[in-house]
Amino acid sequence: MMSTPETAFRLVSSRPPGTRERRNTLVVARDVANDGYWEWNLATAAVEYSPRCREMLGITEAPVMASPSAWLDRVHPSDRDAVRAVIQRLGSGEQTRAQCEHRVRHADGSYRWMMARAATVCDNQGVPSRVVGWLTDVTDRKTLERQYAGAARHDTMTGLPNRALLTDRLTDALEICKRGESGFALLVIDLNHFHRVNARFGDVGGDDVLRGVAQALRQSVRVEDVVARIGGDKFGILLLGDGLERVAGGIATRIKAALRRPYRLADEEIFISATIGVVIGQPSYARAGEVLRDADSALDEGKRLGGDRVLVFQPAMHHAPAARLGRERDIRLAMERGEFSLHFQPMLGAPNGEVTAFEALLRWQHPTEGLLGPAHFLDVLRETGMIVPVGRRVLRDACMSAARWKQEGRARVSVSVNVATSQLVYPGFVADVERALAESGLEPASLMLEVTEEALVGDPDSTRAVLERLRAGGVRVFVDDFGTGYSSLSHLRELPVHGVKIDRGFLEGIHLPGTQREIVRTIVRLAHLLNLDVVAEGVETQAQMDVVRELQCDVAQGFWIARPLDPDAAEAFLRDRRARIGIA
Repeated sequence: MMSTPETAFRLVSSRPPGTRERRNTLVVARDVANDGYWEWNLATAAVEYSPRCREMLGITEAPVMASPSAWLDRVHPSDRDAVRAVIQRLGSGEQTRAQCEHRVRHADGSYRWMMARAATVCDNQGVPSRVVGWLTDVTDRKTLERQYAGAARHDTMTGLPNRALLTDRLTDALEICKRGESGFALLVIDLNHFHRVNARFGDVGGDDVLRGVAQALRQSVRVEDVVARIGGDKFGILLLGDGLERVAGGIATRIKAALRRPYRLADEEIFISATIGVVIGQPSYARAGEVLRDADSALDEGKRLGGDRVLVFQPAMHHAPAARLGRERDIRLAMERGEFSLHFQPMLGAPNGEVTAFEALLRWQHPTEGLLGPAHFLDVLRETGMIVPVGRRVLRDACMSAARWKQEGRARVSVSVNVATSQLVYPGFVADVERALAESGLEPASLMLEVTEEALVGDPDSTRAVLERLRAGGVRVFVDDFGTGYSSLSHLRELPVHGVKIDRGFLEGIHLPGTQREIVRTIVRLAHLLNLDVVAEGVETQAQMDVVRELQCDVAQGFWIARPLDPDAAEAFLRDRRARIGIA
């Protein structure tokens, strides 16, 4: 039996009803509450309809629909083949009873859902002579069913498809991919530190931001792509088409940038960032759940590496836990062998190009893998608690280097040191800072500490006490990677900090007119109103440097100025900085 997703036919009985007298159609129509009655004469092919039938479809002309084919002409094209098949079976005697739901065109041009029930009537010899039936308008019920189905598969707050609907679309995309007709990619997006928005502004404020995020995501993709809210502050985007292995990462980066626009809540401008896991569709996937699993693996790895990044899934991510155990063993050995050292990246005063500070950056001289950056060891240091003794060593060595620059006549050059959350809440942290300053002889004003926003707002009471002690001792504190999580300059004015470092992601495309430049302009303006200094991090081109100056950032840092330098190269940079970067 033929059927369509929108049309259902059910065989009620295949047993002939036997002979019975023909009943007056008007009597039947009165007996069936609010239903229309129709009768099809199999010998003449004529069909008669009760007044109620015509009323339901807005038909007043008696000759209209006088045959089964005339009724079929009014049936919705998607339902027509299935209705025709039932009519043929009833007319041939193959089927004696049936009921079906299908759409029929009303006189006003709209389509109404009708429940049609039919039974074959035989003459005194047992031969089918006519088909009688009842017609019920079920449009209201079908509308409610669609509404309930839509609500069950959509997020009521954002209006986006939910996880269930995304999974269905992903299943369809996977089947198409297996047939070689089209490819797909799945992006799973998690907002960084979003719980702080709810903590500060309540659920109403958080919902407003989530609706704004949903709108930004919809505007960042094509009509055929699917944007869904998976749950909480987590979203999914299904990209459809070919060649996505080449462009999916770039699309994810563009989406991440689109989310950076300021959101205004309770007269505060806050900034949101995201971490994105990407999976490129492959025919080898057996089901949609496997694709979602791998996207989550890439997302988790991106968050483990510090968040605010795009990571494309690689099969090796399944083995990441075992690899981390091996890496932890290697790091402990490296600490014993003295394989860790400091490199220094210069920071320039944006208006005049003078070196104001060097950021001390930890590097690992691996015996076989070469020089490794923090992505290879920082997470393990944090997880194991080794970050506290290592951080203590970094503080001391950085202060020693800065004191040496001072002795060589570089009196205006400070040193900046990154401080992890676990260091800041460590009871002996302030004592570690004081000890490093005392042993090196460095004046406190020449030491800058860079702390993450997570460290500042995670435990604000204890954090404030630590920052107050540092400020009382003359040490300066900057908020690192500003904008990579929930960020609010108005909130930062409540804490004793001296400035912010704008995350490098904001500088992407800053040399072009548009949103990115205006976001940085807003941050600089508000920061200066709060008497905070602004460091632009990630300057990689002359054009970016020109805009950083135009927007009146106080300090610039990035590869265009110099990559992190070993101690000897840092001292050489101090001697011939102007020749290196071409500043007149």
